[in-house]
Amino acid sequence: MSTNVYVLSPDDPYQLDIFKRFAPEDAEVIWVDNRQSIGEQAAQLRDASAIVIVPSEFSVDLALKCPNLKLLQTVSAGTNMIDIKAFEEIGIQVANNGGGNAVAVAEHTIALMVSVYRKLDLQIQAVKDRQWAGNLRQTWFEQTFELTDKTVGIIGLGRIGQRVARRLQGWDCNIVYHDIAEFPPALGEALHLTPLSMDDLLKTSDIVTLHVPLTRETRGIISDREFDLMK
Repeated sequence: MSTNVYVLSPDDPYQLDIFKRFAPEDAEVIWVDNRQSIGEQAAQLRDASAIVIVPSEFSVDLALKCPNLKLLQTVSAGTNMIDIKAFEEIGIQVANNGGGNAVAVAEHTIALMVSVYRKLDLQIQAVKDRQWAGNLRQTWFEQTFELTDKTVGIIGLGRIGQRVARRLQGWDCNIVYHDIAEFPPALGEALHLTPLSMDDLLKTSDIVTLHVPLTRETRGIISDREFDLMK
């Protein structure tokens, strides 16, 4: 007997192909278009016990129209589009894909640091415009910096934050961090990390990188006051 895996998403042949290729042999992937009305979605999901959402909002009203639903699975790490407490109250568990893209995000974070510090966007555009001669480089160099010996402040030392810290080891940076959770001293020693209060991190860091989930508590975590504290 096959297991039906319901995937609620826009029509994306690439993603659906991935689901079908990696699904167990006894699983049948059933796609449901999330651009339909709630009534149309409910009609197709009424027998679902588990639904993968890619990514999209999923309301309690829709869940109540799916009497067999026990699990919502996101393909992302973030669950800010889902009211987890409301689903728990009606007996539906929500699972995320924590760490699924942590390496990619950590690498992209460092790529952006280098890009901003070295003004790569200006240099790339100049090459495309065939402007590689003259005094342009002097203008770039007056605005560019090196990561070496800079203080990088990591807010949120979770899966992504730790990977950013680990990858910055080769850049000879001074790495500080702030997190509401406590970490074993061995982690700080291994990654050469210094814990700081949020305010002290903002005051001392040359670069601030933010890696926290979007929740009621973290929304607006960086605002006018925090910008005023920065260098």
